[in-house]
Amino acid sequence: MRKRSRSSLPGEKNDDPFKVIAMLGGTCLKKMQELAEVARDNKLGGTLILCPYYFRPESVKELVAFCKKVADVASGLLCYYYHIPYG
Repeated sequence: MRKRSRSSLPGEKNDDPFKVIAMLGGTCLKKMQELAEVARDNKLGGTLILCPYYFRPESVKELVAFCKKVADVASGLLCYYYHIPYG
């Protein structure tokens, strides 16, 4: 997600049924948190968090803690977790 103003995104009107969800994924927690702030500040429809793909959490507890660190920054937005099975 690029950092740009909400006015340049679809679903700009409150009554518009189209909602933009920011996909936050990568290996840098701080960058994901910055993008979560942008999503919150621009009143997007929510965030979608991908698990870090290089340094993966070793347990469900660690994964939940990681997601919470991102979701807490985007308080007030719906937060989805996208699971990619690693076989």
